[in-house]
Amino acid sequence: MTKAVYFHEDARFRRIDSHGIITAIAGTGTSNEDSEDGTLAVNAGLHGSDAGTRLWVDVRMLPETVYFTESARGKVKKFVVGGPLTTVAGIGELRFNGDGIPAKTASLTYPMGIVGDGNGTLYIAEATCVRRIDANGTITTVAGPNVGWKKLGSLQLDPSGRLVVFDEGTNRVFRLRP
Repeated sequence: MTKAVYFHEDARFRRIDSHGIITAIAGTGTSNEDSEDGTLAVNAGLHGSDAGTRLWVDVRMLPETVYFTESARGKVKKFVVGGPLTTVAGIGELRFNGDGIPAKTASLTYPMGIVGDGNGTLYIAEATCVRRIDANGTITTVAGPNVGWKKLGSLQLDPSGRLVVFDEGTNRVFRLRP
């Protein structure tokens, strides 16, 4: 496992390694383009941090795999550090188009939070619901939208494997069993 810190600033993802060295691992600093799959992550246009981009890093193998949301674009993408971008979910339309479908064909409504369980499952916080992408790439709704949430933000998994959901719209925290 790597001992590094990952963060997003100015339309770039950066890593601080265990020696304190800061390296840009993705992004050119411009956010006006939607980079296609296959674009090297370091050459990609990424949204700025004010656009709701969040990331989760799978550090089980090196080089690490970085998963991130592009809220305003309605997409979730990933890249292996040093490699190209790949779309995980979303077609760029900000609406709901169903469950039980391939995540790559799903529409996402302002995806914000993202976390993985380390076993191939990703959880995505959209505007007012939480969705799961299983290891086969199928997307389903885990919770919401009719539960009183206003604007979901970050997600985490607690030590018991339960999802912790932060609702930025109500300043409340919820715990779910996935």
